[in-house]
Amino acid sequence: GLLLFTGDGRAVLVSEAARRFLGVDRDRILGLHAHEIFDRSTVLGRTLREAWDAGVLLLQEDVLTESGRRIQASLDFIHDDRSAQGLGALITLHDLESVEKIESEIEVSRRLAAIGRLTAGVGHEVKNPINAIVVHLELLKNKLGDPNHPGARHLEVIDAEIHRLDRVVQTLVDFSRPVELQ
Repeated sequence: GLLLFTGDGRAVLVSEAARRFLGVDRDRILGLHAHEIFDRSTVLGRTLREAWDAGVLLLQEDVLTESGRRIQASLDFIHDDRSAQGLGALITLHDLESVEKIESEIEVSRRLAAIGRLTAGVGHEVKNPINAIVVHLELLKNKLGDPNHPGARHLEVIDAEIHRLDRVVQTLVDFSRPVELQ
C-alpha cells in the first residue's frame, strides 16, 4: 500500500491496498493530515505517528497489529536536494503474510515442476525397456509357434502384464506433458 503526502503533511495519493491496511474509505483520507490518519491507539498508527513526529526515516519496520496481522511499514521523507526543503513523504505498507504465502506457493510450484520433469524422464526411460520386452516376447511367441504349448499361457500372462505396465507408464508420460488449454 502507498500513501503520498505533501510537504505540509496532507494525503494526496492513497492506494487501494493502503486503504485496506488502514480499514478506512480512501476518499475520506485524501486531504487529511497524517496526524488525522494515523491513530495512536493502534500499533501501526502509533509506529507511523512516532516516526512522523520525530521526522525520522522508518525502513521496513515489522509491525504486529492488534488483529495479529504482520505488516512491514516504511516512511521516507522527500526533500529537494538543492534547498533541503521538505516536499512530502511516502509511506509504504507490505502485508508480510501475503508475501510469505506467495513465496510458499512459488516454492510448491517449483517443486511440482521438478517432479513433472522427473516423472517425464522416468516414464520415457521405462518405456524403452518395455518396448524391447514386447518385441522380444513376440519373437519368442513366433519361435514357440504352437499356441497350445504349455509355455504359451505364461507368455500370454507376461504379454498382458507388460501392456498393463505400458498403460501405467503412458499415463505418467501423458500427465507430465504440458497441457494446452482451450
